[in-house]
Amino acid sequence: MGYAASFCSVVAVDDASLAEADLLLRTQSTSPQFTMRLRDRKLQIGHPLRLTCQVGGVGKVGVQWEKDGLPLTEETHHAFQDHDFFTLEKSNVGMADTGNYTARAVNEFGEVSCTCCVIVCTDYYVHPRWVKTLRNYVRVKDGGTVVIEGQVEAWPGVSVKW
Repeated sequence: MGYAASFCSVVAVDDASLAEADLLLRTQSTSPQFTMRLRDRKLQIGHPLRLTCQVGGVGKVGVQWEKDGLPLTEETHHAFQDHDFFTLEKSNVGMADTGNYTARAVNEFGEVSCTCCVIVCTDYYVHPRWVKTLRNYVRVKDGGTVVIEGQVEAWPGVSVKW
């Protein structure tokens, strides 16, 4: 269970120019905008894939889905819309599903796109390993600064304590 709070102020103004400006902003011809972008995914073979984005815009907005620049079909993927959320699903991913997925949002005023990377692997857990190892020794003059660098690769991410 969580807690959420909100606050707003309402001011009544008797100014026709403000009302006209507000109406213009709400009906202005604008291309779609992503209010929630796609996120990268890492999945095991056989698991389901679900990519969701949220798109706002004036008029009817549609989303076209692509993988590696090629359109996706309903034969291999299931795409649907719930209000301004657009989702792409596939029930059973394989290695061939690894790639860059793009949601291309289109309305009568233009288009925008966002892309995410999907990696399908046989082992979801990647054991931590040093990509850039620590040096065995560092020489430093008295009063000097020591910089110790290293890089660890793992999935899911790990923290390193010194």
